[in-house]
Formats: sequence, structure tokens, C-alpha cells
Amino acid sequence: MVSPILSIQNLSKKFGAVIANEDVSIDLYQDEIHGLIGPNGAGKSTLIKQISGEIKQDSGKIVLGENEISNQPVFQRAKMGLARSFQVSSIIPSITVLENVILAIQGNLGQTFKFWKPVSKNQELINAAHGYLDQVDLKLRMFILASELSHGERRKLEISMALALEPKVFLLDEPMAGLGAAGSKVMTKQLAKLKSRAPILLIEHDMDAIFALADRISVLVYGRIIATGTVDEIRSNANVKEAYLGSEDL
Repeated sequence: MVSPILSIQNLSKKFGAVIANEDVSIDLYQDEIHGLIGPNGAGKSTLIKQISGEIKQDSGKIVLGENEISNQPVFQRAKMGLARSFQVSSIIPSITVLENVILAIQGNLGQTFKFWKPVSKNQELINAAHGYLDQVDLKLRMFILASELSHGERRKLEISMALALEPKVFLLDEPMAGLGAAGSKVMTKQLAKLKSRAPILLIEHDMDAIFALADRISVLVYGRIIATGTVDEIRSNANVKEAYLGSEDL
């Protein structure tokens, strides 16, 4: 039997009397994009924060590969292969695109404090950064300041920096936000390629993108998973339509 790369098991979280997540279980498998959808206030961000280690779950556990990471701090989870992107940008606007990716590479190697040495003398780092930028079609923009990138290009740079971490799992929080129709199409193509590097747990409100990308989808409503299935199964699920998608044909 194939084991999941990331297993979220019976996770629950309360804030006082408010139930943010209740008994949430999701498995993410190799070469998979698992979409997580639900209305505003459903508990999606709280769930992602528990997975990444920003907040502590009240009960349940999180397993990455063969290792339980439920009690590990954020930096240790990242070191073990959990890459989170998009909700809070990690881009440094005042340095170049290339330097941002090199910084991510050095962070992954535990060499962050060596960043300020002249990168022009480290061809190995430069070549590696070129490769990550080439994968997101940003190589021709590598020498400009990150502050000069468009919103869509910043999203691409974030992907490149996430790739530089060589993760086991990507946690992507609304990567289509603010991109517009054309930008969403470009990002959809990028994410479709990205899952071959590591599986993706994808939070997204853009239903066109979710339905185009996801191998499976879980629907979170009032802190609970009400359905998990393929795109066709979620489209036709009466409970999902009533709670989130609406009754119209999708």
C-alpha cells in the first residue's frame, strides 16, 4: 500500500469557544495536488498554520514521510522538507531576483550568513539559482531588483525560492490571489509542472484553477471536512453544492 507523503490525522483546534478545526484528516500522496477549498472562515488558514507549525494543534498529529512533526518548530519542519509559500512573501525587495534565490539555496544548506560574500565568486550557487529560475521562466529577469517585478512575477519568484528548498511537500496558500485571469492561467501551468517535484496541498478560491489542477479535493466547512474526492465527485456532491459551490451546474 502506498503511504502518504504528508498525513494530517484528526487535527483539532479551538480558540476559546470557537471551533476552528475539528477532527480534520487529509492525506497527500506523491505526484498529487490536493486542493483544499471552503468558504471564508471555514478554518483553512488555521489548518495550514498548524501544519507549518505556526500554531499548536489541541489534538491530532501531523506526519511527514515517516516522521511525526506535530511538535516540531517552524524552522525544523522546513528543514525536514515542508515548504510554505504565498500567504506571506519571503522575497527581499531590495536585492535582485538572482540574489533572492541564492539566499534560499544558502538557507537550505545552512549557509545563510555567508550570503553577503560576493556571489559572483560562487559559480556553483549561481548555476543552481539559474536552474531554479529557468523552471519558472524568470531567468531573463534575474538581474533586476525584486521590487521591480510584477505581481505575477513575484509569485513565480516565490515558486523558484520554494524549489530551492528541495522540499518534500509544498503548502501553497492562494497562489492565484491578485493575478487576474491571464496570470491565473500562467500560474496554473507552473503549478501543474511543480507537482512532479513534490506534492502540493493547495488552498485556493479560484475554482477554475482548482478544478484544472487538483487530483483530489477536500472541502472544509465550519472547521470540518465534509467531503474528499476527485473533481467530478466534488462537483456532483450535494452537500458540497449546498454548503459552498452553490446549486448551479459546475
